[in-house]
Amino acid sequence: MKISKTLVIFLVVALLMLALAKSTKAIGSNEVQSFFSVDYVGISLRLFATNETVPGENITVQLWANYTAGRVDIDYFNLSTYGFNMGGPERTYLNLTSVAANESRTFNQTLEKEYNLFVPNDVYGQIYCELQLKYTVVDEPIQRNPSFAITYVKNVYFENLKENYRVLNESYGQLNQTYQQLNDTYGQLNENYGQLNQTYWQLDDTYDQLNQTYWQLNETYNQLNQTYWELHQNYTELEGTTSDLDNTRRLAVILGITTASFVATTLYLIMKKPREPW
Repeated sequence: MKISKTLVIFLVVALLMLALAKSTKAIGSNEVQSFFSVDYVGISLRLFATNETVPGENITVQLWANYTAGRVDIDYFNLSTYGFNMGGPERTYLNLTSVAANESRTFNQTLEKEYNLFVPNDVYGQIYCELQLKYTVVDEPIQRNPSFAITYVKNVYFENLKENYRVLNESYGQLNQTYQQLNDTYGQLNENYGQLNQTYWQLDDTYDQLNQTYWQLNETYNQLNQTYWELHQNYTELEGTTSDLDNTRRLAVILGITTASFVATTLYLIMKKPREPW
Protein backbone atom coordinates (compact mmCIF):
# COMPACT_ATOMS: atom_id res chain seq x y z
CA MET A 1 0.00 0.00 0.00
CA LYS A 2 2.84 2.32 0.89
CA ILE A 3 4.58 1.48 -2.36
CA SER A 4 1.40 2.20 -4.38
CA LYS A 5 1.00 5.58 -2.68
CA THR A 6 4.63 6.47 -3.45
CA LEU A 7 4.17 5.38 -7.06
CA VAL A 8 1.06 7.55 -7.42
CA ILE A 9 2.88 10.59 -6.01
CA PHE A 10 5.78 9.95 -8.37
CA LEU A 11 3.45 9.73 -11.38
CA VAL A 12 1.63 12.95 -10.39
CA VAL A 13 4.94 14.83 -10.01
CA ALA A 14 6.14 13.45 -13.35
CA LEU A 15 2.95 14.58 -15.10
CA LEU A 16 3.21 18.04 -13.56
CA MET A 17 6.82 18.36 -14.67
CA LEU A 18 5.87 17.21 -18.18
CA ALA A 19 3.06 19.74 -18.36
CA LEU A 20 5.40 22.47 -17.12
CA ALA A 21 7.99 21.50 -19.73
CA LYS A 22 5.37 21.65 -22.50
CA SER A 23 4.12 25.04 -21.35
CA THR A 24 7.65 26.35 -21.14
CA LYS A 25 8.41 25.02 -24.61
CA ALA A 26 5.29 26.75 -25.96
CA ILE A 27 6.54 30.16 -24.82
CA GLY A 28 8.86 31.38 -27.55
CA SER A 29 9.70 34.38 -29.63
CA ASN A 30 6.13 34.41 -31.07
CA GLU A 31 4.48 34.92 -27.69
CA VAL A 32 2.01 37.82 -27.66
CA GLN A 33 2.20 40.13 -24.69
CA SER A 34 0.71 43.43 -23.56
CA PHE A 35 2.62 46.56 -24.54
CA PHE A 36 0.09 49.34 -24.04
CA SER A 37 -2.84 49.87 -21.69
CA VAL A 38 -4.57 53.19 -21.05
CA ASP A 39 -7.96 54.54 -20.00
CA TYR A 40 -8.87 57.81 -21.69
CA VAL A 41 -12.11 59.75 -21.26
CA GLY A 42 -14.74 57.69 -23.02
CA ILE A 43 -12.40 54.95 -24.28
CA SER A 44 -10.05 52.32 -22.90
CA LEU A 45 -7.30 50.93 -25.08
CA ARG A 46 -5.16 47.77 -24.91
CA LEU A 47 -2.58 46.67 -27.42
CA PHE A 48 -0.86 43.30 -27.59
CA ALA A 49 1.91 42.25 -29.95
CA THR A 50 4.49 39.58 -30.62
CA ASN A 51 7.21 39.83 -28.03
CA GLU A 52 10.22 39.13 -30.24
CA THR A 53 10.95 38.13 -33.83
CA VAL A 54 13.60 38.18 -36.55
CA PRO A 55 13.77 39.96 -39.93
CA GLY A 56 11.74 38.28 -42.65
CA GLU A 57 9.03 37.04 -40.26
CA ASN A 58 5.53 38.23 -39.37
CA ILE A 59 4.43 39.84 -36.12
CA THR A 60 0.92 39.89 -34.69
CA VAL A 61 -0.61 43.13 -33.42
CA GLN A 62 -3.91 42.92 -31.50
CA LEU A 63 -5.86 46.10 -30.70
CA TRP A 64 -8.70 46.14 -28.20
CA ALA A 65 -10.87 49.17 -27.47
CA ASN A 66 -13.83 49.58 -25.13
CA TYR A 67 -16.04 52.66 -25.18
CA THR A 68 -16.91 53.88 -21.70
CA ALA A 69 -19.13 56.88 -22.51
CA GLY A 70 -22.77 56.98 -23.57
CA ARG A 71 -21.78 58.23 -27.01
CA VAL A 72 -18.37 58.51 -28.62
CA ASP A 73 -18.08 60.15 -32.04
CA ILE A 74 -14.87 59.11 -33.75
CA ASP A 75 -13.36 61.45 -36.30
CA TYR A 76 -10.44 59.14 -37.00
CA PHE A 77 -8.66 56.29 -35.30
CA ASN A 78 -5.41 55.31 -37.05
CA LEU A 79 -2.75 52.75 -36.17
CA SER A 80 0.73 52.67 -37.63
CA THR A 81 3.75 50.51 -36.83
CA TYR A 82 7.31 51.15 -37.95
CA GLY A 83 10.89 50.11 -37.48
CA PHE A 84 14.19 51.51 -38.56
CA ASN A 85 16.07 50.58 -41.70
CA MET A 86 19.31 48.80 -40.76
CA GLY A 87 18.87 50.16 -37.26
CA GLY A 88 19.42 53.71 -38.50
CA PRO A 89 17.26 56.86 -38.31
CA GLU A 90 15.19 56.14 -41.41
CA ARG A 91 11.72 54.83 -40.62
CA THR A 92 10.26 51.83 -42.42
CA TYR A 93 6.52 51.50 -41.93
CA LEU A 94 5.05 48.05 -41.50
CA ASN A 95 1.50 49.38 -41.81
CA LEU A 96 -0.60 52.53 -41.89
CA THR A 97 -4.12 51.40 -40.96
CA SER A 98 -7.37 53.21 -40.39
CA VAL A 99 -9.08 51.43 -37.50
CA ALA A 100 -12.22 53.60 -37.54
CA ALA A 101 -13.32 56.90 -39.05
CA ASN A 102 -16.45 59.12 -38.96
CA GLU A 103 -18.51 56.77 -36.86
CA SER A 104 -20.23 56.73 -33.50
CA ARG A 105 -20.02 54.21 -30.68
CA THR A 106 -22.16 53.66 -27.63
CA PHE A 107 -21.41 52.65 -24.09
CA ASN A 108 -19.60 49.34 -23.56
CA GLN A 109 -19.14 48.61 -27.23
CA THR A 110 -15.91 46.75 -27.94
CA LEU A 111 -13.58 46.94 -30.89
CA GLU A 112 -11.13 44.14 -31.58
CA LYS A 113 -8.63 44.13 -34.43
CA GLU A 114 -5.76 41.79 -35.29
CA TYR A 115 -3.04 42.53 -37.84
CA ASN A 116 -0.30 40.26 -39.16
CA LEU A 117 2.56 42.48 -40.25
CA PHE A 118 5.63 41.45 -42.23
CA VAL A 119 9.03 42.62 -40.98
CA PRO A 120 11.39 43.40 -43.90
CA ASN A 121 14.84 41.86 -43.94
CA ASP A 122 16.54 45.22 -43.53
CA VAL A 123 14.60 46.17 -40.37
CA TYR A 124 15.80 45.20 -36.93
CA GLY A 125 15.83 46.61 -33.46
CA GLN A 126 12.77 48.01 -31.71
CA ILE A 127 9.40 48.20 -33.47
CA TYR A 128 7.18 51.11 -32.48
CA CYS A 129 3.45 51.62 -32.62
CA GLU A 130 1.69 54.97 -32.97
CA LEU A 131 -2.00 55.62 -32.40
CA GLN A 132 -3.71 58.71 -33.79
CA LEU A 133 -7.09 59.17 -32.19
CA LYS A 134 -9.48 62.07 -32.46
CA TYR A 135 -13.00 61.80 -31.03
CA THR A 136 -15.75 63.72 -29.25
CA VAL A 137 -17.45 62.94 -25.96
CA VAL A 138 -20.40 65.13 -24.95
CA ASP A 139 -19.40 67.88 -27.39
CA GLU A 140 -15.86 67.86 -26.04
CA PRO A 141 -13.22 67.14 -28.71
CA ILE A 142 -10.36 64.96 -27.55
CA GLN A 143 -7.18 64.10 -29.41
CA ARG A 144 -4.61 61.52 -28.34
CA ASN A 145 -1.45 60.42 -30.17
CA PRO A 146 0.35 57.84 -28.00
CA SER A 147 3.54 56.24 -29.31
CA PHE A 148 5.23 53.27 -27.64
CA ALA A 149 7.62 50.42 -28.28
CA ILE A 150 6.33 46.95 -29.02
CA THR A 151 8.08 43.98 -30.68
CA TYR A 152 11.86 43.66 -30.62
CA VAL A 153 13.40 42.42 -33.89
CA LYS A 154 16.65 40.61 -33.36
CA ASN A 155 19.59 41.93 -35.30
CA VAL A 156 20.49 38.57 -36.79
CA TYR A 157 23.28 40.16 -38.79
CA PHE A 158 24.83 41.50 -35.63
CA GLU A 159 24.22 38.20 -33.85
CA ASN A 160 25.94 36.37 -36.70
CA LEU A 161 28.79 38.84 -36.65
CA LYS A 162 29.04 38.49 -32.89
CA GLU A 163 29.10 34.71 -33.20
CA ASN A 164 31.69 34.93 -35.96
CA TYR A 165 33.68 37.31 -33.80
CA ARG A 166 33.46 34.87 -30.88
CA VAL A 167 34.67 32.03 -33.10
CA LEU A 168 37.45 34.19 -34.54
CA ASN A 169 38.40 35.41 -31.08
CA GLU A 170 38.52 31.83 -29.85
CA SER A 171 40.60 30.85 -32.88
CA TYR A 172 42.82 33.87 -32.26
CA GLY A 173 43.32 32.75 -28.66
CA GLN A 174 44.26 29.26 -29.79
CA LEU A 175 46.54 30.61 -32.52
CA ASN A 176 48.11 33.05 -30.06
CA GLN A 177 48.73 30.19 -27.63
CA THR A 178 50.22 28.12 -30.46
CA TYR A 179 52.33 31.14 -31.47
CA GLN A 180 53.63 31.50 -27.92
CA GLN A 181 54.47 27.79 -27.82
CA LEU A 182 56.20 28.02 -31.19
CA ASN A 183 58.00 31.19 -30.06
CA ASP A 184 59.21 29.40 -26.91
CA THR A 185 60.29 26.42 -29.03
CA TYR A 186 62.06 28.79 -31.42
CA GLY A 187 63.87 30.40 -28.49
CA GLN A 188 64.99 27.00 -27.22
CA LEU A 189 66.05 25.90 -30.72
CA ASN A 190 67.89 29.18 -31.23
CA GLU A 191 69.67 28.71 -27.91
CA ASN A 192 70.53 25.12 -28.88
CA TYR A 193 71.74 26.39 -32.26
CA GLY A 194 74.04 28.88 -30.52
CA GLN A 195 75.45 26.14 -28.30
CA LEU A 196 75.84 23.75 -31.24
CA ASN A 197 77.47 26.50 -33.31
CA GLN A 198 79.92 27.19 -30.51
CA THR A 199 80.62 23.45 -30.20
CA TYR A 200 81.11 23.29 -33.99
CA TRP A 201 83.76 25.98 -33.96
CA GLN A 202 85.48 24.34 -30.98
CA LEU A 203 85.48 21.03 -32.84
CA ASP A 204 86.72 22.83 -35.96
CA ASP A 205 89.63 24.27 -33.97
CA THR A 206 90.33 20.84 -32.50
CA TYR A 207 90.21 19.35 -36.01
CA ASP A 208 92.75 21.90 -37.23
CA GLN A 209 95.01 21.11 -34.27
CA LEU A 210 94.64 17.37 -34.82
CA ASN A 211 95.26 17.78 -38.54
CA GLN A 212 98.41 19.80 -37.83
CA THR A 213 99.54 17.16 -35.30
CA TYR A 214 98.80 14.45 -37.90
CA TRP A 215 101.02 16.06 -40.48
CA GLN A 216 103.77 16.58 -37.87
CA LEU A 217 103.48 12.92 -36.86
CA ASN A 218 103.44 11.89 -40.51
CA GLU A 219 106.61 13.87 -41.11
CA THR A 220 108.22 12.34 -38.02
CA TYR A 221 107.08 8.91 -39.21
CA ASN A 222 108.70 9.46 -42.60
CA GLN A 223 111.90 10.60 -40.91
CA LEU A 224 111.88 7.59 -38.59
CA ASN A 225 111.10 5.29 -41.49
CA GLN A 226 114.02 6.71 -43.43
CA THR A 227 116.28 6.31 -40.37
CA TYR A 228 114.99 2.74 -39.97
CA TRP A 229 115.96 1.79 -43.48
CA GLU A 230 119.36 3.46 -43.08
CA LEU A 231 119.90 1.54 -39.86
CA HIS A 232 118.64 -1.62 -41.53
CA GLN A 233 121.14 -1.09 -44.31
CA ASN A 234 123.93 -0.44 -41.79
CA TYR A 235 122.87 -3.51 -39.88
CA THR A 236 123.10 -5.61 -43.02
CA GLU A 237 126.56 -4.23 -43.73
CA LEU A 238 127.61 -4.78 -40.12
CA GLU A 239 126.22 -8.30 -40.24
CA GLY A 240 128.57 -9.04 -43.17
CA THR A 241 131.49 -7.47 -41.29
CA THR A 242 130.66 -9.58 -38.24
CA SER A 243 130.95 -12.76 -40.30
CA ASP A 244 134.42 -11.73 -41.51
CA LEU A 245 135.43 -10.92 -37.93
CA ASP A 246 134.23 -14.32 -36.77
CA ASN A 247 136.32 -16.07 -39.42
CA THR A 248 139.33 -13.96 -38.52
CA ARG A 249 138.79 -14.75 -34.85
CA ARG A 250 138.62 -18.43 -35.59
CA LEU A 251 141.83 -18.27 -37.62
CA ALA A 252 143.50 -16.30 -34.84
CA VAL A 253 142.42 -18.88 -32.32
CA ILE A 254 143.70 -21.72 -34.52
CA LEU A 255 146.93 -19.84 -35.10
CA GLY A 256 147.27 -19.18 -31.40
CA ILE A 257 146.64 -22.79 -30.57
CA THR A 258 149.13 -23.90 -33.24
CA THR A 259 151.71 -21.43 -31.97
CA ALA A 260 151.19 -22.49 -28.39
CA SER A 261 151.52 -26.13 -29.39
CA PHE A 262 154.71 -25.35 -31.28
CA VAL A 263 156.15 -23.45 -28.34
CA ALA A 264 155.19 -26.19 -25.91
CA THR A 265 156.72 -28.86 -28.14
CA THR A 266 159.91 -26.84 -28.50
CA LEU A 267 160.17 -26.34 -24.74
CA TYR A 268 159.53 -29.99 -24.14
CA LEU A 269 162.23 -31.02 -26.55
CA ILE A 270 164.64 -28.60 -24.96
CA MET A 271 163.89 -29.94 -21.53
CA LYS A 272 164.37 -33.52 -22.60
CA LYS A 273 167.68 -32.97 -24.38
CA PRO A 274 170.64 -34.67 -22.45
CA ARG A 275 173.15 -32.30 -20.90
CA GLU A 276 176.77 -32.46 -21.85
CA PRO A 277 179.28 -32.78 -19.06
CA TRP A 278 181.45 -29.80 -18.45
